[in-house]
Amino acid sequence: MKAETVFRPLQTFERTVGDLYSLWAKVFQGDHAAGFLFAKLASDERGHANLVDYQRRMVQKDQSLAGDVDLSPLEIQQGLARVQELLAKAPPSLSDAVRLAYELEISSAEGHTRNAIRQAHPDLRRLLECLAGEEGSHRGRLESFAQARGIPLPVPEATGPPMERSLQPSPSPAPPPISWSLL
Repeated sequence: MKAETVFRPLQTFERTVGDLYSLWAKVFQGDHAAGFLFAKLASDERGHANLVDYQRRMVQKDQSLAGDVDLSPLEIQQGLARVQELLAKAPPSLSDAVRLAYELEISSAEGHTRNAIRQAHPDLRRLLECLAGEEGSHRGRLESFAQARGIPLPVPEATGPPMERSLQPSPSPAPPPISWSLL
């Protein structure tokens, strides 16, 4: 599949995740640290969407950057549908919001898609590595916040399709993670 077909869905996904984080920043604004965490994540996601749009425009201007990827936009569409479901529901508790955000940050749409694009577009590698670094910092922020608040985070299984991985509870005694079926 042509990599260019992934750009628009990925941009929409990033913007929608940013919208979700913006909503949660407002919901949790009474808790300064939580509100700031989600506001920062929202700002970063909007920046990611802009970077994806920039990449798309680069490929439009220079077709030598065009290439094929071994990826279906279905993974992105599934992730987008999950985020849209979260936006349509009543806001979760802070603990659940942190766990859900962490799940989003480890999802296929956030990581594997960019890896496939990077393979197809070596000239865009630096931009994508920057973006991947930001995703790693998102996970780090969420992990630090969760640890400080005693919020257990899910641990992804090592096998299975990326967007369909079930999440295992952390080794510490804690309530089970949110399952996608509850979303």
